[in-house]
Amino acid sequence: MVRSISATILFSLFFIPPFTTSGQCESHSSLSLDLDRTAYYRGEEILVVVEVQCAVTENEETLKVSLHADNILLASASLDWITPSTKTSLRLRFDSNLLRVGEYALEGWLSKSESIVAKASREIALAKRPNPERLMVWLWGGGGNQWYRDHGFTTWNGAYWRPDGVEFKSSTREYIEKGLLAGADVGLTANGGLANIDPAQFEDPYAAHQNVRETKKGTIANPFHPEVARVHEKINERLMKFSSRFPQIRTAFFNTEVVDDLRIENNPEGSKRLKDVLGLTEEDAEETQWVAPGVIADDDPKYLLHKYRYKEGSGLALANRRTSEIIHRYRPDILTINDPFRETSLYDLFPGMDVISTWTYTNPDPKLMLYIESLRAACKPTNQTPLHTVTLLNYPGELAPTEEWMLMGPGRAKVATWINLSRAPKMIGYYYSSVCNPQKGDTFETPYSTSEAIQELSEKVFEPFGPLLRNLNVTPRRVAVLSSAAAGLYSKSPRLRGGYANLQPYHFYTLLAMAHYQADIVFDETIERYGLKDYDVLVLPKCDVLTESVYKEIEIFQSRGGVVLSDQYLGPNIPGAIPFDFDFTYRKKVNAQAISQNSVYAEWNDHIEPASAELEVVEGVTALDDQRIMESYAERLKERMGKILQPEVTCDRPTVLFNLLEKGDSKFLVVINDFRTYDDRVGQYKSVLGKVLPQSATLKLRDWKAPELFVYDLMRGEAVSVTHGSSGWEIPIDLTEIGGTILSIRSSPIIGLEIDAQDEVQIGKSARIDVCVRQGTGTPAEGALPIQVQMIDPEGREHELSDYYCAEEGHLPLDFEVAKNDPTGEWKIKVVDLTSRNTVTKVIRVTH
Repeated sequence: MVRSISATILFSLFFIPPFTTSGQCESHSSLSLDLDRTAYYRGEEILVVVEVQCAVTENEETLKVSLHADNILLASASLDWITPSTKTSLRLRFDSNLLRVGEYALEGWLSKSESIVAKASREIALAKRPNPERLMVWLWGGGGNQWYRDHGFTTWNGAYWRPDGVEFKSSTREYIEKGLLAGADVGLTANGGLANIDPAQFEDPYAAHQNVRETKKGTIANPFHPEVARVHEKINERLMKFSSRFPQIRTAFFNTEVVDDLRIENNPEGSKRLKDVLGLTEEDAEETQWVAPGVIADDDPKYLLHKYRYKEGSGLALANRRTSEIIHRYRPDILTINDPFRETSLYDLFPGMDVISTWTYTNPDPKLMLYIESLRAACKPTNQTPLHTVTLLNYPGELAPTEEWMLMGPGRAKVATWINLSRAPKMIGYYYSSVCNPQKGDTFETPYSTSEAIQELSEKVFEPFGPLLRNLNVTPRRVAVLSSAAAGLYSKSPRLRGGYANLQPYHFYTLLAMAHYQADIVFDETIERYGLKDYDVLVLPKCDVLTESVYKEIEIFQSRGGVVLSDQYLGPNIPGAIPFDFDFTYRKKVNAQAISQNSVYAEWNDHIEPASAELEVVEGVTALDDQRIMESYAERLKERMGKILQPEVTCDRPTVLFNLLEKGDSKFLVVINDFRTYDDRVGQYKSVLGKVLPQSATLKLRDWKAPELFVYDLMRGEAVSVTHGSSGWEIPIDLTEIGGTILSIRSSPIIGLEIDAQDEVQIGKSARIDVCVRQGTGTPAEGALPIQVQMIDPEGREHELSDYYCAEEGHLPLDFEVAKNDPTGEWKIKVVDLTSRNTVTKVIRVTH
């Protein structure tokens, strides 16, 4: 038994005395060290449970337990008296900032009268904590390893939920620990509470029979039932009890693609609640309540049923919320991620989730990645984070007339990625699939060049400019495009390429982007909640039907001068609406199977089985013809819209796309090179323009009132000459095969770069380093600026402060924590302002 323990954490340098064996190792004295992990971030407080047993102790004799690594005393505790041969446990903690990044033998000593009577050792490793401002590059669905980390991904999956009673394997722990040492953000795969609920775990057999049903996707549980909730919570609690100790776990993903098969009629509880919540039954939705041609009442039963199904009745929202709550109960910092979002444009489908995510197929055009705008819209009222995944996978027959699944080539992957980047994301994702595993070699179906493209983007864009992009905001737009849930529900117009209701407006939206109009996607609920006061132009593609509230808001919008554009499918009568008759129905014929074999899938979504799907006879359309048609449409749209509203930024080429971002008074223009031709891999099939070509263009900035303008091309690392003419500022740009660039547009030039830090700091102490970027007025530069920091110790090793950052309002503060075992001497700091490419260096001397 322990009479008293006095523990002290020591922060001074301690040199270990020479070890001698004489009289120091007594029989039956022992010491053991227990840690719940072997890998830690530097800066964590590390807990060590020490178990002590001493053979003989005199009453007045003091025992001491201490922890050491690399000849440094980390922590110690004095034990005034222990009953002989009795085991005693105590908890010692130490600040891992005492040690530099590296691998160590953590030693525990049991000492009596300055003699060591027992020792124990454990191997530990300290790693750099990833920059919290880096752009997260997410591998959809799990997996991941060092190969993916080397090719630009920042995440890999660590632990998958286990059936009740099945223990997590030691290999799972090792895999998670490897993720920390590799600098990866590790993810969990949680149980989403709908699929994979085993009825055998139910305490009530009748409940099992009534609340688990068979669908095309397997068994689906009823999340409203308490037995389902109990089993769901129990499974995920086991996952979190195992996982919560690992700070490298940053995400928890649960794929709910089962949403496509969820129907209220398959959920008795959902049907019952329909009656309780809305006073309706499914039979009530058979008749439509029209208030005018193409206009339904806000309380139209079918529309209310539609919203109820997705927001409550199917049980998906409840299951999502419950899963997220369980995870956040243990770790509020873990980002919960759920997808897909594609079936209906409604708010509040993912309550409790941190991230609203989906993946998008981009045949025949990478500009379908503009669907990120729908994710941004869905996140608006709840401030959730959008995550848009580039689907690298292509269905058989899309790229080549084969029966094999194929990955997209590097050119399309780059353009798709730049479209995501142009919306200032905090995270982006990629999906390969198991049928196109990039680690199995370079093949026709799975070209290694696509993974090389992601690696190149990581090195040249994600890493240096990711912290900047994460801190920017999309500049407010004057154009809105309606993606209507009511129209999707009642649509009688042809279903366009993309299949799902939410993707239907994006062929028209693509023309707006090609005509250089930046636009927000709005939902019915956006207009109902916020109105249209922020916009001058409203575009209504595929709006067969509108709700009464939306229709009335459009009338108000028009009364104050707002202009409405539509396509040929507009159902309601909106006086003054400017119609266009763009035909996008041909776009499903832009694929290799249609071009070479005159057939396509009659109906497409990503549940089809290629081997058995029904085919339709068509005459194929080449990708080059598709591009020409879309360019002609964009020119017509630009000519007509130019009489209504001039874009803030325009260009002389439709193959140059861009989006304007901002931070305070600084502006950033992300420019996308969409100039593509056939590539060498599948070009002979003319199904996709997969190769990015360099191009030069001139950007025009209208109505920018600044007396002077200073533009920097961040990718090239140079200032761009600008001229001012009658139509505004003109900026010449040269775009390369990497697919895009970022222009920093400022009213004052960057003229200086400074490092403010003390000249000397002692071992074991900390020092504040402040980087300051100055603009032409001599004051700190406004807005956001990308910064590179490199710190080298006297032995030539790079310190963990070396990284890419984002300075705000001209300042970047950094804390230099000097470890006890860091080398003394001159430490060199080099800072590069990645806007102007100004460089400054400073030496800090580390002393004892």
